[in-house]
Amino acid sequence: MKNLLNYTLALVTLISLGACSSDDDAPEPVNEEEVITTVVLSLSSSINGAVLTSRDLDGDGPNPPVVTVTGNLISGTNYTGNIQFLNETVDPAEDITAEVLEEADEHQVFYTVGGGLNAGVL
Repeated sequence: MKNLLNYTLALVTLISLGACSSDDDAPEPVNEEEVITTVVLSLSSSINGAVLTSRDLDGDGPNPPVVTVTGNLISGTNYTGNIQFLNETVDPAEDITAEVLEEADEHQVFYTVGGGLNAGVL
């Protein structure tokens, strides 16, 4: 009975020590966050195009984003879109679109479609 207790204790110790691995001590890879101040959505068709821009230069500051729309969309027309992400806190402005695409599984882009002149929300 004493040997069974010793074997059980030894087995529990080995299992406990085996559960620890050097992977737990490895540091997580550092992924620097991008600063995105401006999103530009360009829509084009065979007939016309439009550019929707959302610019928030103060980030979480007190000022809301400035949204501008250039051009008109025609109802019933199919458009091809292109999106661009910019960091305008630096001079010259940094285009970080390629970085966002590279880390696509870590970013989310939402938009809504509704009626009226400013239907798109970036």
